[in-house]
Amino acid sequence: MEWSEDALNTILKESSAGNISKIHFDRSKKDHIHLIKRTSSSLSKDIQNRIFRGYNCQWNIFTCQKLLTPSMLLFSWRVLNDLIPTDDILKLKGLKGPSRCHLCNNDQESSDHFFFSCRFARDVWKNLTSKFNINLINVGKGNIKDNLKDWQKINLMSLPFIVVWFLWNARNKVKHEDMGINPDSVVANCQAYLQKLISWKNFTNKKAGIGVIFRDHTGKALLYFKAPYIAVDSLETKAIALYWAIKFAMEIQWNWIIAEVDSSLLVDLISKNLSPPWNIIQWMHKIKKIISEIKLQISFVYGEANKAANFLALEGSNSNHGEVSTSHPLPLQLLLQGDKLHIPYLRL
Repeated sequence: MEWSEDALNTILKESSAGNISKIHFDRSKKDHIHLIKRTSSSLSKDIQNRIFRGYNCQWNIFTCQKLLTPSMLLFSWRVLNDLIPTDDILKLKGLKGPSRCHLCNNDQESSDHFFFSCRFARDVWKNLTSKFNINLINVGKGNIKDNLKDWQKINLMSLPFIVVWFLWNARNKVKHEDMGINPDSVVANCQAYLQKLISWKNFTNKKAGIGVIFRDHTGKALLYFKAPYIAVDSLETKAIALYWAIKFAMEIQWNWIIAEVDSSLLVDLISKNLSPPWNIIQWMHKIKKIISEIKLQISFVYGEANKAANFLALEGSNSNHGEVSTSHPLPLQLLLQGDKLHIPYLRL
């Protein structure tokens, strides 16, 4: 039997229709499902590769492919082709009804308003660009596809798609799950994703390590522990290390703890009660449950001031098992001694 080429040409590109029309089939035979086993990639990744192979999307979002997940990439393609179901798009399809922006509750919902003009979205952009010191003065505000040249010029092609992805997720939680959302939670998700990209080279195998050192009020080191761990990103390792540090302290009845962490995001997640990124939700739940039983003061310190713990984390990532000890190896002793000096010194 032959295909109807006229019908194929109405729904497919000419090249695709030509390839399909070459396939012969027998209408008298029943259809069968043919499954191809794939072990090198996920199903969603395979679908994404098949959908976008050979197609030139608006301003070619292939440049973002390595920085976006398959779901983000598909969503980005839908954004560029006006295929996300905002109220203005639904009206064009004949689905008319009352319209409001679910994030700001002030204006009608449209893609242009939703991503940049909405008060909620403006707060997200303001906080995020402030945290990462990003200058968007030369980037146009409004429809993303009209301003992609601007994003390309500052080498931040993937940033708008990351932000609008988390904005869209927040919008859906408000609309479909009746959940309360604030801009800080969206910023936290964007920040966690961006930090994962920044530190991705250090987590290509997802093998990491945790390291914690306990000191008394005079700064004297009491004991330390280190251990290997499998983690998605650096934020997750910090959360895991904090949880086990608190739990270990409680086991030996240290109920007043001052924790110094070199992750400002983790400090904000705990002290400001923000919504955590997906990959550390369980750890944040455990941390908040356990700190209700003790007195905890948590603060941020720069990595340069946390060399001893970072040294232990690196040692932990290269070991096969955890270790708790009060006998400090020489490199750790030097780092601990350096913390007490009032002059510059070299930390290795």
